[in-house]
Amino acid sequence: MKRLFILLVLIACFSCSQKEMQKEGKKVIKVSLDNSTRGKFSDKFESIEYILLNAPDSTPLVGAYNFHFTDDLIYVRDMDLNNVMVFDQKGNLKKVIGSRGEGPGEFIQIDEFQVTDNQLYVQDTYLYKNLIYDLDGNFISEARNELNNVSFYHHKDYSLYFLGYYPDNGKYGFLRKDNQDGNVQGFYEIPDEIMGLGRFASANGFIQDTYNDRLYISLPYIPEVLQWDKATGIITNHLVFDFGKYNMTPKEKELTGSKKQEVLFRDNLVEKVKLFVPFQNGYFAHLRQGESTDHFIFLDKEFSIIYQAYDLQNDLDGISFKFPWTFTHDSIVFLIRSSRFYNSYLEEYSGKKIEVKKDSVHDFFQQFKHELKEDKWVLAKLKLK
Repeated sequence: MKRLFILLVLIACFSCSQKEMQKEGKKVIKVSLDNSTRGKFSDKFESIEYILLNAPDSTPLVGAYNFHFTDDLIYVRDMDLNNVMVFDQKGNLKKVIGSRGEGPGEFIQIDEFQVTDNQLYVQDTYLYKNLIYDLDGNFISEARNELNNVSFYHHKDYSLYFLGYYPDNGKYGFLRKDNQDGNVQGFYEIPDEIMGLGRFASANGFIQDTYNDRLYISLPYIPEVLQWDKATGIITNHLVFDFGKYNMTPKEKELTGSKKQEVLFRDNLVEKVKLFVPFQNGYFAHLRQGESTDHFIFLDKEFSIIYQAYDLQNDLDGISFKFPWTFTHDSIVFLIRSSRFYNSYLEEYSGKKIEVKKDSVHDFFQQFKHELKEDKWVLAKLKLK
C-alpha cells in the first residue's frame, strides 16, 4: 500500500511534456521470417573464445543470469544465491559481493545490478533499497527505493526505472527521476493488451551502446525496443518489429503461462525480441519463433536488414549451443552448462585426429577437461567479423 501511494504521488508529478513524447512516431522494422535461410557461424563471426567460469565449491556459481564485461573483469549475477561474482577474463574468481543480511550495507536479494567506471549498484526490492559499492566490493551507501521496478539504469544526472506493466503504476512503464531536484517523468504508455502482465526478469535490462551515447531496452512480451539518449535519459526512438502473419494478435498478447505457450508453438509465432544489441556498424537482434527456431538478424545503422538466418550451424569448431545470452562490445556471448559442453565436445571429436593449437577449442578442453565434468558454466564469445 505504501508503494502504491508513492507511485500515485509520482504519477501526479509527471511533466506535461511527456504527452508530446508519447505522440512521437514509431520506427517499424518489417521482418519476413519465411525469408530466413539456414545460416552458419562463419557467415558473421570470425572466431570463438571459450571461458570457464571456474568458481570453487566453497563459493559456487549456481544460477548465472546477468552479465557485465569490462576490459579486465566479468561480473555475474547469481540469481539463485543472490551474489555478484567477479571473474577475470580467464574465468578465475576474484571476489564475491554476497548477500549477507538485512542491515545497513547488506542485502538478501539481487533483482539487478549495474557496473560503472568506479561503482557497483545493487537493487534489493525485497528490502526496498538500492546499494552502492566500489569495485572492490566495499560498501559506500544505500538509499530507500519504494518502486517495485524490474530494471534500472543510474546516470550521474538521473535514474531510469522500468516498472513493468502493472496497472497500479499508472499508464507509464518507465520513470525518469532527476537526481538533482527529484522531478519525475513518465515514459512509454502501456498498451491495453499487456497491461497487468507480471514481472519479467531480464537477462540484460538497459543495454549501453559503447559506440554512441545511447541506451536500449527490449520490452518483455512484445516485439518492441526503446532507444534512449544516455546524456538526458529521454526516449529518442521506438522500434517495432513486424513479423506479419507471425505476429501475436492483441488478444493473444493478453494470454499468460501455458495458454500463451500453446498459441506460440501451435502457430509458430514470435512474442518478443529476446536480445537487441548495438554494435559499431549496426545492430543485432535475436528472436525465437514458435517452440525452437532461433532467428539471427543483423541490421545496418538505418535499421535495414542486411543478414537474416535461423538456427546457425557452428561450422567454426562444431560445438553445439543454440541461442545467445548476452554480449560484449564486439561479440555475441552464449552461456552453456560445462557438462553439456563436455558432452558436445566428445560427441564431435571422439575418435577423430585433432591438433591442439593454442586458444583453440581443443586447447580449452585439454586445460579444463576435469572441471568441465562438474556443474559449472562456460561462456562462448563469438567475435564479429
